[in-house]
Amino acid sequence: MRWRWDQGRLAYFNFGNIVTIAKVLHSLDGADLSGSDSFFRDALCNATGLPFAPNNYKVWRNYSRVFQCCMLATRIDGKLVVTDLCRDIARSPFYDPDQYFTFVFRRFALPYPAFQDYEHDAEPVYPFVAIFKYLSAKALSGDIPKASLEEVFTKVIGNRCSGLEPVEHYLTLPSVKNAPSGDEWRQVREMMSFMGQSAYCKWISGELFMEVNAETCIQNIMPELFTARRHNRVEEFLRITSETQFLKYNAFIQTAPIAYENVNIREGRRQVRLHRRIERSPKLRSIYFNQHPEIICDMCSLEPCNVYMWTNNLLELHHLLPLSSTITVTAGGTSLADLVPLCPTCHKSVHTFYRQKLQEYRIVDFESREMASDFYLQAKHQLNT
Repeated sequence: MRWRWDQGRLAYFNFGNIVTIAKVLHSLDGADLSGSDSFFRDALCNATGLPFAPNNYKVWRNYSRVFQCCMLATRIDGKLVVTDLCRDIARSPFYDPDQYFTFVFRRFALPYPAFQDYEHDAEPVYPFVAIFKYLSAKALSGDIPKASLEEVFTKVIGNRCSGLEPVEHYLTLPSVKNAPSGDEWRQVREMMSFMGQSAYCKWISGELFMEVNAETCIQNIMPELFTARRHNRVEEFLRITSETQFLKYNAFIQTAPIAYENVNIREGRRQVRLHRRIERSPKLRSIYFNQHPEIICDMCSLEPCNVYMWTNNLLELHHLLPLSSTITVTAGGTSLADLVPLCPTCHKSVHTFYRQKLQEYRIVDFESREMASDFYLQAKHQLNT
């Protein structure tokens, strides 16, 4: 079975944008999309800052797979119909991103009702679950829990893994020659990049690294099994995106740090409460301070180890280009050059400065990494004058 996703839309699959899109869709639930949908495009563009192009095609024609792969909405008789998941996200002021990813990972099964090749009686394949089981098997065998795109094709897809097998099945998978069909290579690559936004794993330089221990992953990422799938694609889509309140997941347990060289780490947007728990990527913090042992705030020059002698390092890593920016997704993730160490007070104040400058310029997002760096230097200059 060919593995499917929506390709070329990485910015639209950024979790921050998923939340914004969900709120727009929820506000337009029931809207008639059969005629002119300029109101639909305007609402999405204004809220997200993303171009829902081209203008000569209706939004639903070009972006229906985005909305459906994100499990947010479908269309019935020309009218927009949002899912239970979309409602939950739109109504919550602080929706936990990993509850969202857990839901999608467990319920996304091929053939998926958003695609034309949907067959209700086909044996389901849970691609996200299969990849996680492969990573968990590597961890349990003492290997580094990582997978390249080629590995996924030769080990997981090549062996026709469905995600329903026990983890032990993935311990001894042989390498099978497997040529991607059409644009399958790119679609699976973007599927793995989407996975890398979660706290479960990170997408680093073309490889997916699991960041929770195998037991936690196995507990959380179990496929949601339904009875016989519905004949009607829309009915099946609405069923698998419903009953969101029943899904639970356990607290995350970080794996031991792994040393990397020349890292380029993609990170997804986090709400504050989750940020405090997983602190973005612990690997990134460890690598940065190993290479920059001088523990000094870049803005106020505070040396916390001298002031608070019972601590090792209170500094936080500030991303010159915030993780919530869509440029973070499309430009390859975070590198060490994107970071500066800040004390918690300066870190909070810089983000306040960013918000004020964006409002002053009347834009919703940074136009480039250079703009973000310039704003940071302006804040630093004001503090020291």
